Amino acid sequence: GGIYKFPPGFLAKDVQGGLGYESRVVTVRPEPGGAGSTLMGLLRSWNRIWIRLYNSNGATINGQIVPFRKPTNNLGQGLPDVTVDVQVINLGYDRDGRVDIRQPNPLPCNLLAQFGELSVGQI
Repeated sequence: GGIYKFPPGFLAKDVQGGLGYESRVVTVRPEPGGAGSTLMGLLRSWNRIWIRLYNSNGATINGQIVPFRKPTNNLGQGLPDVTVDVQVINLGYDRDGRVDIRQPNPLPCNLLAQFGELSVGQI
């Protein structure tokens, strides 16, 4: 019904709430293309990848948690939204080369770009 009752004696200055759902983006297969060449069927690996996030807070990239907390952040307060290029190294080999970006928390996650270093192997 949209109403939450706090326990008796609960005191707070700022309370934030959100819906429990997970946002997810799975990228398409990288296919840089060239004169008469294709990557179809070949193993691919992102050696190094950067994900550009805008006014975001909390995310995982291929299961790796993006660290948003810094030593200067107070533990008793929420984290500010940041605009940042996040680097992830060694995402493993497969035939798709897709990247799975998730936001498991009810916080903003705005994906602007993905770029990096792609290795291609033989069948």
